[in-house]
Amino acid sequence: MPACSTVSKQRYFLQAILCAGFALGVLLWRTNGFSNYTYESARRASINKSPTALSDWQLQNESGEIISLSSLQGKRLLVNFIFTRCPTICQAQGSRYQQLQHRIAEVGATNIVLLSVSIDPDYDTPRRLQSYREIHRGKPGGWQLTRPVSQQQLDTIIDETGLRIIADDIGGYSHSESIHLVKRGKLVSIKDWDSTSLDALINNADPT
Repeated sequence: MPACSTVSKQRYFLQAILCAGFALGVLLWRTNGFSNYTYESARRASINKSPTALSDWQLQNESGEIISLSSLQGKRLLVNFIFTRCPTICQAQGSRYQQLQHRIAEVGATNIVLLSVSIDPDYDTPRRLQSYREIHRGKPGGWQLTRPVSQQQLDTIIDETGLRIIADDIGGYSHSESIHLVKRGKLVSIKDWDSTSLDALINNADPT
């Protein structure tokens, strides 16, 4: 009886090892060797591997003017996504964009445009977008504060960029704080604020 019990335990242990190995293999495959462990890292890896063509987004800026991606043709766009009533991440992004705007002007990179797109277009009127800029001491030139002209346009932007937006219980949203690099109408990479390549991009802003 004891021998039988030992054999059963050994079989159970072997099965557990095989199951764990199979699960690990699936996880490695699904996450590209753990490099895509999170959705955001998977999104970045996908864009870096295969840049995504974007439609001609229609956006309204803080002056009430309608602009589009095609109207910014020939520029490198550093796009971030915000909503002005966000008390945390989006306020930090505003301060960072102001600093980035100063850095771009400092090196004379005239072909780079900062583009902030609201994910809360019903609330973020042109006046609120303008107020957001003023709070963060941003200058009009080179930094466009915008909102999609319709919910359909916002849905298209979310679909094309793979942006994940999760509504919370207090009227806000959880979303990526990354910078999206757009060139020639394509989303070509997604970067962190502390990325050394971001500074290299600004310092070597060759025409697109």
